[in-house]
Amino acid sequence: MALAFCILAHRNPAQVGRLLRALAHPGNAVFLHYEKRAPRAEHAAIERLAGETPHVRLLPARAILWGRFSVVAAQLEGMRRALEAREREPWSHFITLSGQDFPLLPQARMTEELEAAGDRSFMSFFDPLEQPLWKNLDDRLERFYFDSPLLEKVLRLPFAGRRLRGMFGW
Repeated sequence: MALAFCILAHRNPAQVGRLLRALAHPGNAVFLHYEKRAPRAEHAAIERLAGETPHVRLLPARAILWGRFSVVAAQLEGMRRALEAREREPWSHFITLSGQDFPLLPQARMTEELEAAGDRSFMSFFDPLEQPLWKNLDDRLERFYFDSPLLEKVLRLPFAGRRLRGMFGW
């Protein structure tokens, strides 16, 4: 049984390399996104690691803002690429990992567990409107949120950021 992995990493290329080697298994497809704003030397190391590790494909680098849609966009790109590759490299399960994750089970044991589970999904879902986890849930539904690295930089400027936040009520 082959698996597809989407790895979202932003630092520690050596650690990401250990993860890639742990996931190297015949038939596995690994899609790796590395943070666009990481140092150039790290990107070079990641490209070298991807070239040395079978079945690893680099996703286009994008600036990721934690907790924002950019994280979801990188995951969706990984899923899209995995689905496109499925005809050439059939896989049964799609797993998303961070660059700091590491499998606690060997590949053979992972596949045994997944085969035993059949079509079961290991995702859990909840309705935030029925089980509010945030005190300001109405604000999250009524306000616009911008996912822009440039806007984040401007808002961190000592004088401009404070004035913009005040002007727009942020």
